[in-house]
Amino acid sequence: MLLNARIILREVPAADMSREKSIIILFFVFLCLLIFLGPLKIQASGRHFLNNSYWDNGKAEFQTYNAVIEKYGYTRDSETKIILVKEPFDLLRQVKSLTVSEPIDVIKMNYIQSVPVGVYEYNQMASIFFERSSGRILKYSMSSQDGCGHSYMQYTHIGEKHHFIFYSYFDDEGEIKRTITESDPVYFYDALPLILRFRINDMSPYRVKIFPGFIRNKFTEPIPYEVRVKKTVLNNVTFNNVFYESVYSVVVNGDGKRDTLYFNYVYPHRLIKWKKNNNDELNLDKSSFTYYWEKIKPGDDLKD
Repeated sequence: MLLNARIILREVPAADMSREKSIIILFFVFLCLLIFLGPLKIQASGRHFLNNSYWDNGKAEFQTYNAVIEKYGYTRDSETKIILVKEPFDLLRQVKSLTVSEPIDVIKMNYIQSVPVGVYEYNQMASIFFERSSGRILKYSMSSQDGCGHSYMQYTHIGEKHHFIFYSYFDDEGEIKRTITESDPVYFYDALPLILRFRINDMSPYRVKIFPGFIRNKFTEPIPYEVRVKKTVLNNVTFNNVFYESVYSVVVNGDGKRDTLYFNYVYPHRLIKWKKNNNDELNLDKSSFTYYWEKIKPGDDLKD
C-alpha cells in the first residue's frame, strides 16, 4: 500500500504531493498517539483513584459480605471481609514499614473468608499490595487453614519476573516454586474487587491479563490468561434490600469463565455484589470507613 502511495505522489503536482505527505505524516502521528497514549490514559485513570486524598486520612475501608460458597458439593453460608488501607511499604524487604527512610505508598487489600464445612472451617486470607503510583501488584501472600492442615503462598513482582513460592501439607506438593516472565502488566483474579474499581473509568470494553485464583489450600499453576472487561450502568436497582440510583455492572469474560461484579456508581465505587464463575456469591452486608484496628472491645461495631 505504501508503494502505491509513492507512485501516486509522483503523478501529482508538487503542491499536492506536499499535501499528500502531510496527510501521511499526520496519519502515522495519529497511530502513534493511539498506541502510546491509550495505555497512559488507563494509567491516569488508575492513578486518579489510587492517589485520591480519600485514602490519606488514616482510615480503612472495611466491608463485610454475606457469602455463599460451595465446598465438597454443598452450598455453605459464610462471611467474607474485604479491607482496603494505605500503608508505607519497604520495597527492599517487601513488608509494611514505619521505620524505613524512603518507603513507597501501597494500597493493601485484605480478603478474609471463613467457610464452615461440617465440624470444622476453612479460614483463608489473602493480602495483596498495590503500588499506589501505578496500580501494579508488588506482593501477594495467601494462607489457608482447615481441620487437615495449612498452606501458604507468596508472590513477588520484580521487573518482568513474577515469582511464586507455595508451601503445602500435601505430600505431592510440599514446596513448589515458579517464575513467570511477562512484560505486560498481570493482575490476579482474587484482586478484581480493587482492580475494577481503579479502572472503573477506563473505556469499555478492554482486556487485561490475570493469574488464576489462589485463595485455596491446593496449589494452582500460575498461568496468566486474558479476560475481556465490559462495563454498563444499571439504574434504579436494589441489592440486599438496599436501593441504588445507579450501579456499574462489570462483566469479566475469559478462559471459558464469566464473573459479574456490581459497584456503586458513586465514588469510591465500593463493591456491592460479586457473582463468581463457580456460582459462589458475595453480597454486601456492612460497609464502613473507619479505624477498625481500634475497635477491639466487646460490642464494638463497624461504624465510621
